[in-house]
Amino acid sequence: MLDFYLDTVVIYFIIFLAEGLVFRDTFLKSQEKINNALNIKKEEMEFLQTTMMYLLISCIPGIRLIALVSKIIYTFYPEKVIEALKKEEKNEQSDTRR
Repeated sequence: MLDFYLDTVVIYFIIFLAEGLVFRDTFLKSQEKINNALNIKKEEMEFLQTTMMYLLISCIPGIRLIALVSKIIYTFYPEKVIEALKKEEKNEQSDTRR
């Protein structure tokens, strides 16, 4: 059972790394677009930080698939992410005013 779990961790880690390397430029453009739209100032993560984050996400079974799908959506549909975040921000502001 432990062998199967460790195999899945390694497989997801490789998938995360491959996806990160293949779509790096597209992801950075999407991240810049979202950061500019929401006035967020963020620095790029270093390769070691990103690798450790991918390894950590790969170890948590319930989160790894959600994280992979979320990153793909974030990369290819930044406009939808911006709309959703702005809508959520408006909802939070209206909730705090009550």
